[in-house]
Amino acid sequence: MRLAFWAAGKALQTIRDARLYGTTHATFEEYVEQRWQMGRAHAYRLIQAWPLAEALSPIGDTTLNEAQVRALLPLAAQHGQDAAVVGYGTVAEVDGLP
Repeated sequence: MRLAFWAAGKALQTIRDARLYGTTHATFEEYVEQRWQMGRAHAYRLIQAWPLAEALSPIGDTTLNEAQVRALLPLAAQHGQDAAVVGYGTVAEVDGLP
């Protein structure tokens, strides 16, 4: 599934915010490295990207990948998530993406 990163990011944010890692690991970073075999930076990228991926899902959930969502994050940060969704939708429509 191409949006597995979305589910992973959402799960990681829940684990981090609720400190669910605390029973087995001293820090969230230690948890993701040992439990998920991923670096801290990647875990935080997934956490940052999942809300926009969720918002984009009705438009392109069969074609979007993590890199495409991350490319839209600066637009979302500067102009809001809705602007990123409209921007992607417009490009998808013009390019004939499903």
